[in-house]
Amino acid sequence: MRTLDLTRLDAITPELIERATQEHDLDTALWPLQIAAGIEAGDTAGLFFSFMDGENSQWFDASPAERKRWLLGWIGLEKRHAGFAG
Repeated sequence: MRTLDLTRLDAITPELIERATQEHDLDTALWPLQIAAGIEAGDTAGLFFSFMDGENSQWFDASPAERKRWLLGWIGLEKRHAGFAG
């Protein structure tokens, strides 16, 4: 079973999120956030971002504000999953 320390999610700072919104590739955007939070598997991110097509063109075409909303939604889902796992 996957476990994630909720406090590690706090390592995803507003600055990291802001930098991620500037990335045109979703995987490249998520990687530093996952490293900061100690996320070793992309299960939850894959679930959250499953609405995107295979090329993640929605991410590429989205504004930084839209990307930020998605990232915050994904972090919220990670927190909910971590809360249930703990």
